[in-house]
Amino acid sequence: RLEEVKAAGQRVVELSPLVDTQHDLEKQHDDLTRKVEQYDGLVKEGKRLVQQYNGYLQQQENLARKISDIEPLKALAAQLQERVEAVAQLRAQLSERGSRQRQLQEKREQLRQKQEERENFATRLRKAENNITKIEEHRHEAEELPALQVQYDQFSEQRYRLEGNIEGYTKSRRQSAGGLCPFLHEPCLNIKQRGIISLESYFDGLLGEDRTRLDEINRQQITIAERITFVKKYA
Repeated sequence: RLEEVKAAGQRVVELSPLVDTQHDLEKQHDDLTRKVEQYDGLVKEGKRLVQQYNGYLQQQENLARKISDIEPLKALAAQLQERVEAVAQLRAQLSERGSRQRQLQEKREQLRQKQEERENFATRLRKAENNITKIEEHRHEAEELPALQVQYDQFSEQRYRLEGNIEGYTKSRRQSAGGLCPFLHEPCLNIKQRGIISLESYFDGLLGEDRTRLDEINRQQITIAERITFVKKYA
């Protein structure tokens, strides 16, 4: 038993260097593992950088193409400000022209109104002059108006009087039926002395005379009225 322990101790002594070697190998393994991981990380990062680099190259190519496309526009871009200023100037000129056109239109409208007023005034003036000329030409007719009015009034008085007579004669004739005097209600001796057949025939004669006179007066008064209407235009 003692020999086994001794043998085991001897075995431990013999394996002791191997343990140290094992520790070294494990340490190396760990180092290699870390290095592999670092390498993998570097490879992955390298791939990412390569991909990013390729992307940048693609972007650079795209930008180069855009620049080549834009390059011909540089001259136009340089002229842009000039064109903007030219457009602004044209707009200002158009606005000023529009303002002048509106002012001109207003002046034309005012002139048209003035011309219309002048034409209306000239028309009224010509009409007034024509009226004055007509009045001067018919001054004698206008001077007739007072006398014509007097004649018309005289005819009116005569007409009223004759109409009153006719109304009275008509009433008296109606009352003289049977040969009695309409005032005394008895036979009229004057009628017999004059050789008149009856009072009816006497009043018929008076009515006939006054009606004839009334017709003549009405005719003359109508003529006078027409003349008055004509003369009043020049009075």
